[in-house]
Amino acid sequence: MIFATLVIVILRSLRRIHFTLVTFFFGVVGVIECCIYCLAIGRFDIPDSAWEWFLITSVGILTLTGQILITLALKFEDAGPIALVRTADVVSLLSQRLYNIIFF
Repeated sequence: MIFATLVIVILRSLRRIHFTLVTFFFGVVGVIECCIYCLAIGRFDIPDSAWEWFLITSVGILTLTGQILITLALKFEDAGPIALVRTADVVSLLSQRLYNIIFF
């Protein structure tokens, strides 16, 4: 939660910068982190099937859309309601995971 708070504070301070630039640099940082992680564990696998490529592309598109929407929301709205929605997102994800563990 500390890093999520830092992201909100940083995005609020960058509200005058265009959202595509902010989203691009968040993506660059993510790619660098993934490369460091792959080097650390010594493994990098290319997806084998079209289904895996579809899933990876879908996750990428949805993540990019979510990051753009959060960046725009923090640009035009106060940080309080957005932080509350992000917290509710985490709580709903955890409750869904617990539901899957318990019943399936």
